[in-house]
Amino acid sequence: MRITFLNKDSKTARIPRAVIFQYARTIECVLGKRAQNAELSVIFISKSESRLLNKKYRKKDKPTNVLSFETTLEERESLGDILICPSVARREAAEEGVTLTEWLVRLFVHGALHLFGYDHMNAKEAHRMESIEHVILHKE
Repeated sequence: MRITFLNKDSKTARIPRAVIFQYARTIECVLGKRAQNAELSVIFISKSESRLLNKKYRKKDKPTNVLSFETTLEERESLGDILICPSVARREAAEEGVTLTEWLVRLFVHGALHLFGYDHMNAKEAHRMESIEHVILHKE
């Protein structure tokens, strides 16, 4: 899996890339060949940008932790972009009692699964996606 990082939020705490790549390899193991050749971007965005995008695309006027956008251009090899808002993630990590890095990894895995076609629009889809997230996050 090829991953490009972009930081559009100057207040962002850096997530160790080695940690992301470790989980990317786990995603490859769980999802197979399709994931091995995948290319995606991880973009850290501000709270205001998160709110704007969440309102525009999900009709929710509040910032969110992670958004995934599939690539629509055929000539581009990338699956898409995972946009993570560290400001929201920081608050959620504190609420969950985990480190920011742990929570950012969880958001990366969640966003990546969306790009691979998984969703949680109903209970059955949610259970399937959560099961795969669990395998990826707890695989040793």
